[in-house]
Amino acid sequence: MSFLARMALALRDPRRAAISIGRRLSSPLDRIYAGVLARLLRRPAGSVAVWNALRANTEWTPQPNLTVAAEILRRVRSIPDPEGANRYLPHRWRMIFREMRELTAKDIDWSTGPVFLNFGAGDRHPMGLPFLAVLAGASKGIALEPGSLRDEIVTATLQETLWDVVRNPAAYGLTAADLGRLRTVLDADALWRGDPLPLVLSKGCLELSRSAGESAGFTPESIDIVYSRSVLEHVIEIEAAMAELVRALRPGGVMFHDIGLDAHDTRDPIGFYYAERGRAADAYSGLNQLRLGDFVALFEKLDCTVEIAAIETIPLSRIDRRRLILRFADRSDDDLRTIGAKLLIRKKRGSR
Repeated sequence: MSFLARMALALRDPRRAAISIGRRLSSPLDRIYAGVLARLLRRPAGSVAVWNALRANTEWTPQPNLTVAAEILRRVRSIPDPEGANRYLPHRWRMIFREMRELTAKDIDWSTGPVFLNFGAGDRHPMGLPFLAVLAGASKGIALEPGSLRDEIVTATLQETLWDVVRNPAAYGLTAADLGRLRTVLDADALWRGDPLPLVLSKGCLELSRSAGESAGFTPESIDIVYSRSVLEHVIEIEAAMAELVRALRPGGVMFHDIGLDAHDTRDPIGFYYAERGRAADAYSGLNQLRLGDFVALFEKLDCTVEIAAIETIPLSRIDRRRLILRFADRSDDDLRTIGAKLLIRKKRGSR
C-alpha cells in the first residue's frame, strides 16, 4: 500500500477523524502523517495529485478529516521547542545544523564539495543532516545507522524537513542558491509519492548505510566531516569504531562529536557512579560509561588533535567519593563532574 493510501486509511478511521484538536495524538508518527498530507494539499499542484490518488480509492478521505489534519499540524508546529527535543519535526535539525557549520567553519569549505557523514544518525530522522549538508554544498551526505529503521518514518521526516527548508532556508543558514541544488540532491517527486527510499535517493548524493561503525568499511581518507550527537557514549566497541572513522577521515578532516557523559537519567545524572551490580547497574547497560578523559586519550592515541568546544558540568559537591564504585574511584574531579562535552577532533595532516 502506498504512503498516501496509508495516510488516507488512517485519517478515514472514525476515531481519528473525530479526534479533538486540542487533544494529543497517539504517536509522533500520527503528527507527521497529518502534517505531510496537509502540506501537500496547501499547494495547488500537489492538491490535484493527492485528490486524484485519494479518489482512485473507492473510499477516499472526506474534506473535513483533512481540515482536522491541517489544524493539528498548525497547532503541533506552534508548540515551542527551544531545546530541539522533538526528533521528528525540523526545530532540532535547524539548531544542530547551524551549530555544526559554525563550529567547523575554519575546517570545512562547503564550496569544495566535502563528503559528510552522520555517525549514528538515529532511527527517527536519519537523513535530516545529510540532506542539509548536501544542500549546503557537500558532494555527498551519508547517514550511518545500524539500528532498526522504518522506511515510512524516514520518508515522512525527510518530507517535513524539505518543506521547512523551502519555506525558510535562512533559518538553516542556507540561501536561494543552495536551494537550487535540490533537484540534484534527491527525487522530490518520488519523495512526495512515498516511493521506496532507493528511488528517492537515486541521485547518488545521499546514502543510508545500516552498518555498524566498526564494520562500515569506508574507503580510506574519503570523508571530510563526521558528526555525531549522543552516540559515542553508547558505542561498546568504541576503539574499533573510532579507528574506522579516523581511517576514513581525510588528513585535515574534522569530526564533531556531541557526547552525553551523564547516566541518561533525569532523576540522577550520575547514578552509574554508585551502581555496581543488580537491577540498578542494568539500567545503565546501554552506556559504555567512559569519561571525557577516556575519549580525549583515545583520539590522541589515533593521532588526532582534540579541541573541547563546550563542556557541561555539575557541582563537585553532588559527588560522594565514598560511594563510588571501583571503576570510578580513581577518576579526577574534572572527569567526574563533566556530564557532557562537544569535541572537535582533527586528523593530523600526514596521518594515515
